[in-house]
Amino acid sequence: MRLAACRKFQGRIKFSLSSLPGSSERGGGHIQSISSSRPSASPAKPTDNIAAGMAGESGKSGKMMKHGATAVEGLGVAGSDSAWLDPIPSPSDSATSATAAAFPQIPPALASGYPNRVAGCLLGKMCGDVLGAAVEGWAAEDIQLSNPDGLTDFLQTERGFGCYTDDTQMAIALARSLVACGGRVDDVHVARSYAEEYQQSRGYGGTAYKILSGIKSGGIDSDSIRTIGTKYIAGGSFGNGGAMRIAPLGLVYRHAPPAVLREAVAAALRCTHVHPVAIDGAFVIALAVGYLATRQPGPPLPLAAPPAGVDAAGAPGAAGAAATPTAAAAEPTTTTTTATSVQGQMQMPRKVPTSVQVQQTLEGGSRGGLDAPPERSGGSAGVGGAPSSSTAAATAAGKVEVEAATAAGAAAEVEAEVEVATPVGLLDYLLDHCGSRQRLLETEGEMELKLRTVREALLQAARFKGPDEPWSHYLISPEWEAERRLQSQVAEQFQIRADDAAAAATAALCFHWGRPEDALVAAVHYGGDTDTVAAITGALAGSLYGTQWLPARWYGKLENGPAGRDVVLGLAEELAQLDTRD
Repeated sequence: MRLAACRKFQGRIKFSLSSLPGSSERGGGHIQSISSSRPSASPAKPTDNIAAGMAGESGKSGKMMKHGATAVEGLGVAGSDSAWLDPIPSPSDSATSATAAAFPQIPPALASGYPNRVAGCLLGKMCGDVLGAAVEGWAAEDIQLSNPDGLTDFLQTERGFGCYTDDTQMAIALARSLVACGGRVDDVHVARSYAEEYQQSRGYGGTAYKILSGIKSGGIDSDSIRTIGTKYIAGGSFGNGGAMRIAPLGLVYRHAPPAVLREAVAAALRCTHVHPVAIDGAFVIALAVGYLATRQPGPPLPLAAPPAGVDAAGAPGAAGAAATPTAAAAEPTTTTTTATSVQGQMQMPRKVPTSVQVQQTLEGGSRGGLDAPPERSGGSAGVGGAPSSSTAAATAAGKVEVEAATAAGAAAEVEAEVEVATPVGLLDYLLDHCGSRQRLLETEGEMELKLRTVREALLQAARFKGPDEPWSHYLISPEWEAERRLQSQVAEQFQIRADDAAAAATAALCFHWGRPEDALVAAVHYGGDTDTVAAITGALAGSLYGTQWLPARWYGKLENGPAGRDVVLGLAEELAQLDTRD
């Protein structure tokens, strides 16, 4: 009881502070430091056995449904291109076979291709939100003290077990509005959607309460929405409440020009966040979601040999162990190009899979990419056609063939090119659109500086957490200290500013590239606004990796009531049909 009361108090810290004059939902003023008293004992973690865990928690919250999941199917890169990725757990890796068989899979319509990315984005966001909710407002040191082995499982909160916060609820509201409006952002419609979904128990701040309850009771129109964002705070909120909910828009506008995307972001935030910092942070997250959702996962940065006493997997082991697998080792047959950094000071080799290597495309079968046009039939051989004698044989279903037809006189084939996402590639893409030349950001270089700082730290990293390295080892390592120092450089202790939260979440993804579960755990261990930073990280991770990485122990314990996991999956199916380009 004492521990539960302590957690409840901690969960209310931000609500109380954001209700003060001059503050806002998710920030109206800078909060310099928020820490918590340390609990008297380490919180008990739920069991990895889904059936046992559900039985133990079913009486704790009326909103919990007895549903669960096996390890989730999803997008994978076939062949040697996926060799660098950690193996995706089979059901027996995450739960007993009997338990796995008892729980539903991802619906077939969302099991692969781009629709799986949409499902991964929304569910990854939910998982990060729930994982971080139990320690929202805690200092990083307190989280580590209470969870020396890493906070890797959901914990009970005042909302119940597996229940999400305002971060996910507002994203659901945005997704519903996008579906209802055919992929367009209608600022009045989306404001009403936020108000309809609104439940104060989800942890909204004071200004959000005033705005959304006011819309709910008094309505809103095209005139009042122009002023409501500054009604309670002069200049509007610069908080992360816009960035935390914007991922669905990034999916729908994934092919839109950046300027169009920015206008859509501003419209989606108009009722609550009109400060340039808030819009810039949300724009960067939406831009990142679109980048990740339209590319195949690429390898992390190649590194030198790990320090003495650390084996190749990053775990404690014999000195002199082999280096962490590099991109070159993982991709024996690649085409190498040179990508010049935005700073113009360094050239990074970028490995791009050749056409024969990329065997499974995001649309499945014979499609050439995430949203490639349908294959051609008849004529000269191409994707899905019979192979000509002059082209490389690629008869197996799902292979991508992009080689030109030859001397026989057949016309050259034009195929969709599968692009690869890498951590440096993501940061360079964001920096390309955040520079002063693009004029897409309203703030004077703040967001750009934070992203450059993340990029520099990434390139200077001695090593990253290994796939088999226990959190108990990594959390006391120099590399974790370096990761923590980076956080202090790009964000306040409580990442209330939108650009702080955007930089923190992007760093978590990039420093734990290829291991999305670790990225979410790291985001929580950064401390501060843990549910928001982890929710954004989860949305980014799911946009790139789909659902295949989601642990069964998370998926099966997400709340599944009237607006729970399965409803969100239904929304994902509808969102996946939308593609707004102008």
